Amino acid sequence: MRRRPTPTVGLALVLVLFGAACGIPTDHTARPIDQDALPAALAPQTTTTLALAAGTTPVRIFLVRNDGSTAALAAVTMGIPDPKTPADEISAVMKLLISEQPAASGATQNLTNTIPSSVRVLDFKMDGHVLNLDVSNLDNVESTQQRLAFAQMVYTVTDLPGIDSVRFWINHHMAQVPLDQSTSSLGQAIDRGDYSQLQSTH
Repeated sequence: MRRRPTPTVGLALVLVLFGAACGIPTDHTARPIDQDALPAALAPQTTTTLALAAGTTPVRIFLVRNDGSTAALAAVTMGIPDPKTPADEISAVMKLLISEQPAASGATQNLTNTIPSSVRVLDFKMDGHVLNLDVSNLDNVESTQQRLAFAQMVYTVTDLPGIDSVRFWINHHMAQVPLDQSTSSLGQAIDRGDYSQLQSTH
């Protein structure tokens, strides 16, 4: 005589069949993820690399890309003369950042530099992982442009090894500078998180 399946066995069979019918489908090949769907922390930054001359060290400077009414920082890889010391590297990178004026055509044609070419680095000194940076000719720049200019400097120098943040001085006086949502306090060490709204997400 055949035995009838117990209720427990019957329930297990139903669950197995239900799971097979309603399971999440799997792909046999990889599919690209839309970058617009990625969180900002995972989305890659746009980086432009220019041809590097022999005897130079690649560094990244950050310029500004305007997409409609939205501004974002964009990295550009360029070359500086091979530095002998970390101080040489900081000096060369800041000089390159200030002097770089994107051409009307070429790899940086959609980028702008909000740092006036008249800006000068008066002095700089490391304090642990904080760079004390003294500059001139930025105190008269309009506040919106100032925010972008300081953000460019922060992102550029913190791309160098050993520098986590920047403390700004203007004309030998400790300065308050515009951030994303507020103004820094005197002596505040400013890092990339203070300009997170300017991080490129595509």
